[in-house]
Amino acid sequence: MTWTSSGVTEVTIKGVWTNNKPIINVLHVTRGADVNSTVAARDVLNNWQDHIVNGILANNYTLQGATFRDRGAVAGETGFIAPDPAKTTVGTNTSITTPPSVALLVRKAIATTAGNRSGRMYLGATQENEIDEDGRLSAALISAVNTKLALFFNGVDDTDQARLVVVHGTGDDFGEKEKSNVTSLLIDPMVATQRRRLR
Repeated sequence: MTWTSSGVTEVTIKGVWTNNKPIINVLHVTRGADVNSTVAARDVLNNWQDHIVNGILANNYTLQGATFRDRGAVAGETGFIAPDPAKTTVGTNTSITTPPSVALLVRKAIATTAGNRSGRMYLGATQENEIDEDGRLSAALISAVNTKLALFFNGVDDTDQARLVVVHGTGDDFGEKEKSNVTSLLIDPMVATQRRRLR
């Protein structure tokens, strides 16, 4: 058995470093009326290429594509979507970067917070010269990344195809899960670490 959430598609964006270690980002979206999971996942991946790969991620990152799963049913639709070959698949940031374990922490603000936690995701690595000795990001980097995150968020949400959500309680692998609409994506001013990226 596994958890379900009505109308939700899980999109797992897959990339690799130059050393072939995987970089995984998992997002959840609700689908518009008469929109299937393939269309919703394509909307997410297109905007990931346009605004995350192109502008935030470093050139040691290569996008491989995305898998998707309809979470509306235990045996929901699944599939794989390749990147758009007309768009960049390699990160465009050419600055000297931090180690893979150092990442940008992106917070997903949600519309309803009573009893529920907002979401987060990690983007790494980041520019070494934009971090001070206390681990704080420069104002310039914060502004630039937040601009790109807003473009990504609005790009996904600007059609009836998909809307970003946070699904709650997925640590428990059973039952129907609540979800909350994401209202914005904002970078945390402190860098984050993920030790498993070094393994």
